Amino acid sequence: MATSKSTAKKTGRDPGEELKEKYKEYILMHGEVPKSVFLFAKELGMREEEFYNYFGSFEGIESAIWSDFMEETLSALKNEKVYDAYTSRERLLAFFYTLIERLKKDRSYVKYTVENRMSKPE
Repeated sequence: MATSKSTAKKTGRDPGEELKEKYKEYILMHGEVPKSVFLFAKELGMREEEFYNYFGSFEGIESAIWSDFMEETLSALKNEKVYDAYTSRERLLAFFYTLIERLKKDRSYVKYTVENRMSKPE
């Protein structure tokens, strides 16, 4: 389960992308956010400083994950030739539909985040 730079090079994946995937996996397996960056990095077999090369905090990872959801949605819409012909209303509906379809691919993580992270006031 190690996610060091060397592991990422072997798999050909971006280490930041690997961290996001492992973060989602951790939450789904443990039912909570890791207690600390140190413990999360240790479980992944990497040094804490390697984590900080990509993200400043767990909130940073969560923000990047949700940003990816949005980017993937917009990219999917832009790849549709008919999208340019849509009215504003149709574009908004297409956006929402496409976003929901994208979120369903990570439904357990999305459900956890909405129920546990977004609903708690700080």
